[in-house]
Amino acid sequence: MIFFLGPLPPPVHGFAAINQKMLECLGEKTEVVAFDNSPTALGSRLPLPGRLGTLSRAAGRLWQMIAFLALALVKRPDAMYVGLSGGLGQLFDAVLIGVARMSGARIYLHHHSFVYLNSPRRHNRWCFWLAGDAVHVCLCADMAQKLEAIYGIPRHRLYVLSNAAFLEDRKQATMPRKAGGHGITLGFLSNIILEKGIVEFFDVIASLSQQGYAVKGSVAGPVDPAIREQFDALMRDHPEVEYVGPVYGERKDAYLQGVDLLLFPTKYRNEAEPLTILEAMRERVPVLAADRGCIRSLVGAQAALGCPTIDHFVEHASEAIKAILTGTTSLEALSEGAYREYLRLRTLHQARLDRLLLNMTDRDQALERVQA
Repeated sequence: MIFFLGPLPPPVHGFAAINQKMLECLGEKTEVVAFDNSPTALGSRLPLPGRLGTLSRAAGRLWQMIAFLALALVKRPDAMYVGLSGGLGQLFDAVLIGVARMSGARIYLHHHSFVYLNSPRRHNRWCFWLAGDAVHVCLCADMAQKLEAIYGIPRHRLYVLSNAAFLEDRKQATMPRKAGGHGITLGFLSNIILEKGIVEFFDVIASLSQQGYAVKGSVAGPVDPAIREQFDALMRDHPEVEYVGPVYGERKDAYLQGVDLLLFPTKYRNEAEPLTILEAMRERVPVLAADRGCIRSLVGAQAALGCPTIDHFVEHASEAIKAILTGTTSLEALSEGAYREYLRLRTLHQARLDRLLLNMTDRDQALERVQA
């Protein structure tokens, strides 16, 4: 039996979506008891204001800890899987990890955040100390190296597993992109906040348009109310850009099929491994992304596009797109290359996921050391 701890949908976001996939994978192998620590599960399903919401979630945490302790004493789980919190929620994770260890469970910590790698705190060290000889599942080799360097976690307890392992392949193959006389359409798919680089996206559009290149833009995602006026002004100044609103599920797939190149100029300091990039590559959409978190491990093989720092993103992206529009770089080759890299990552990490699941359900199976 495995105890599972982590946020599950709703709300739907990348972390919760991957947790749901992992829960389903484990459920196919063995009996699983899930402890959902999402805000929706811990608090009232009604949106409570301010302190009421905080108290509701605190009560939910306390009840979950009591239930966990009781079940751990009775069930004695073989292992515990934790979709590890990035913030102060890690304190609660740590308490349950300690309880699970006392009951004899092996611990598996799945890291999804760079928060405690960019800004280590005392409670992070306490959590990892309580986890003992846990297996630390990392999104990429860079994340694993940081965990080793900052927290002293031995390499043999680090295991790289990309989110690519959890993506389903397309039932119907999409066609590779080709640059035509109409120019190309640049996409932006994300929460529309300053940290995700929406201003830089418009700067790229402006740079190319002012030089006479035929480019269109398509923006998808929910707009942060704090920048609504600024976003509306950018849209008015750029009639060549359309806004399609939030897109999910099949609408997201359809959106990606309608763009030629996805820009991901993130400035978010704690960016990890965005599912959007993998989903775009699955649709044969090349991605030009800023170098943050694990992004280079996803797009680094696209040498013609590169992976610039955010400080040089607008200049770099403008030059890369001009090379496509002038025929120096083949958009079709980039498109096929993006899909091949997606398939490579998916095949590699699905095999690694299978080995991890086997290790979690059979303590005699040894995991490999971390791989780049």
